[in-house]
Order: sequence, then structure tokens, then C-alpha cells
Amino acid sequence: MTTFTNTELEAIRLLVVKTRNSVVLQKKTALGLVEIEQIVEKIDSLLKETTSLPFGESKKDLFDISTDYNVMKITDIQNEIDYEIDMDLVYNGKIVGYLIEDRDEAISNIESWIGESNSESDKYLMREDLEYLRESSEDYVLNCCGTNGFISKDVDMKEFNKVCQELIESFTAYQNGEAK
Repeated sequence: MTTFTNTELEAIRLLVVKTRNSVVLQKKTALGLVEIEQIVEKIDSLLKETTSLPFGESKKDLFDISTDYNVMKITDIQNEIDYEIDMDLVYNGKIVGYLIEDRDEAISNIESWIGESNSESDKYLMREDLEYLRESSEDYVLNCCGTNGFISKDVDMKEFNKVCQELIESFTAYQNGEAK
């Protein structure tokens, strides 16, 4: 059985929608506009199903993270590879700008910063971060150095996996002497 990723399904849907009035499509497939519309509806239904599945492709548990002093640890679960990344590489701009942080410590820091801040807009952003962090039950979260936004595995696994992959690729490129 052939399977498609969400991106592939979206591309197929776009192709079908853009060419549904095409005489060539109708002649080659012997489908009329009504049947083509039904195909689009089926693709839409598949897209809804795949995004709502608890363990769809984008929601696979691919990585684990932790920290040990100044070292970020990313475990590639599928390939059973551990990456130990010195945080100074992030601080010095050598690899992409994400750090692994203890979630409880991040919550505690933000709570104290809210009390110290005089800026209502900063307080608002910090409260949003607090809400996001409290939604998570993970021990560790990813912190984007550029925006101070957080990414947690149990809140947004797709983005979490993407960022872990970016960190690994950036670290590997750095080790191989390639630019970030």
C-alpha cells in the first residue's frame, strides 16, 4: 500500500484543484467535475485524519533531550545516537540558536522576571511563555535564543522534532568544518 505524507497530500490536492477544469485531465481520467470534486473532498478528509492522529508521521517520538551543566544532550531515538553539544557553540553563533533548558527552572526564572519588569509588553510575552511551559509536563524544553520562545515535545512534537533535527544538522556541519 502506498502512503503519503501530509505535504505530499497537500501537493496532490493543489494539483487536482488547479487542474480540475482541464480538458486533458478529464479526458485522460474519464472523470467529470463532480468526480474530481469528490477526489478533492477525499484528500481533504485524509489530511484531516492524518493531522488528528495521535501518532501520525509528524508526531513520532524521534528525539529526547536533556542537559548536563553546559552540555545539551539530544538522543536520536530511531538511530540510537547521542549527540552532546557544548552550549557555547550556540552562545558563540557557531550553530543554530536553540538551547535546552530545564522547564521548571525556566518557569521560576520567568516568574521572577515578570516581577522585575516595568514593560507591560514584556510581561505579556513572559506570561504567554509561562502558559506554554505550564502546559508541558516535560523535564526539558527547547528555548529559541532569538525570540525566547519555547518548544516542548509534548505540546508541539512536530516543531520539537524539526528543531532537534536542525540542531543535529547544524552541529554535525560545524564538526565537519562547514558553515552554519
